[in-house]
Amino acid sequence: MTPLLTEAGFEVRAVSSLRKFINAVLDWKPHLIVTDLYMPEMSGAELCAWLRKQVQTAKTPVIICSSAPDAELEEVVRAVGADGYVSKQA
Repeated sequence: MTPLLTEAGFEVRAVSSLRKFINAVLDWKPHLIVTDLYMPEMSGAELCAWLRKQVQTAKTPVIICSSAPDAELEEVVRAVGADGYVSKQA
């Protein structure tokens, strides 16, 4: 997804850990956050719920990506206040 967004003119910052993500969010106010649903340190659902509680990111749009079934993704999006989802299913 990074190459696609970069090619479209967006500044993209990708991180590989929760600590790096928190530092990136505090140092840079993104216009959009895209997260995977299944991650090792914290699920995308937990991350979205945490972002909604932070003053700096409470209103930042969050998109959750996953290969989970659409019905599951829709339920997660509603439950945690994400703005949408992208399915990785082919």
